[in-house]
Amino acid sequence: HAAVIAARKMKVRTIAVVTGSGGAARLMSEYRPEAEIVALTTDEVQFRRLALVWGVTPVHIPHSATTDEVIDQVEATLLSRHLAVAGEHVIITMGVPVGAGVQTNLLKIHQMS
Repeated sequence: HAAVIAARKMKVRTIAVVTGSGGAARLMSEYRPEAEIVALTTDEVQFRRLALVWGVTPVHIPHSATTDEVIDQVEATLLSRHLAVAGEHVIITMGVPVGAGVQTNLLKIHQMS
């Protein structure tokens, strides 16, 4: 919910949700944000399921070991797929530590480089 509010207040175009189970992206979708939701997952099954969720663009990504690697991967993915441009702000939300299966507990307002 905080990511949707932050995106609305800052007029951010993209919310990137890093999710293993897809739950965070589905929950984000329920708020019907104006921003595009990009769900990045390492799970092939969840990638396919997320394609059916309102307003969600699923992206399959390889597994990363650290939070910094994931953020770098998110940035590279958004830029390569033209979902964000350099200099633009995006909201990134994910659970840390990476791979622990924890609920979303990180919200980053990230400026694309």
